[in-house]
Amino acid sequence: MKKRTLQSPKIKEPLEETIHLEREERYERIVVRKQTFEQQDLRDCRFEAAVFEQCFFLGASLQQTEWVDCEFYKCDLSNVDLTQVTMHRVKFFECKLSGAVCFDSFYQDVSFEDTQLPYSNFSHSSLKHVRFQSSLLNHADFVEVNFANVTFDDVSLNDVQFTNTSLKEIDLSTSRFDQLTVSAEELIGCTISEDQATAFVRAFGMKVKGID
Repeated sequence: MKKRTLQSPKIKEPLEETIHLEREERYERIVVRKQTFEQQDLRDCRFEAAVFEQCFFLGASLQQTEWVDCEFYKCDLSNVDLTQVTMHRVKFFECKLSGAVCFDSFYQDVSFEDTQLPYSNFSHSSLKHVRFQSSLLNHADFVEVNFANVTFDDVSLNDVQFTNTSLKEIDLSTSRFDQLTVSAEELIGCTISEDQATAFVRAFGMKVKGID
């Protein structure tokens, strides 16, 4: 796929201040600040041109939601259920998505910056024009995921699963990890650093002559 610049959320002010969210509702051109939606059922909602600042969604049910032109700043979405969601032009900045279930979903033009995503699960999802930057993804699952123009820039990827996920045209050279779950076939076409190459050689049971 031809690489292109990630598209940013398109949000025009003014935005309406909102404090309540309910299931199966549509929200457009809103801003939500310092609100708590812990364990709340928000399934089947649609959000368009929405900004969330310092909000708490811990354990919330967000299945089959749709997010278009949305921004999250310093929000906590730990252990949220984001199964079968659609995100288009969405930005996460300094957020927490520890243990988030992002299963069987579609992400296009989505960025995660300075965001914590350990133990998150993106399995069976499609990620198109997605960037993870200066973030933590340790122990995350990307099982049977379709990657297209996905960037990992300065990301902690220790013990991430890439089972049945091709890493062709993916650059891991600036990221950090001690181990990954990935096959040699899935690494074909992937860019890695010299140090990472040595680690992979050892992981596949080979020896590097001249290196202890």
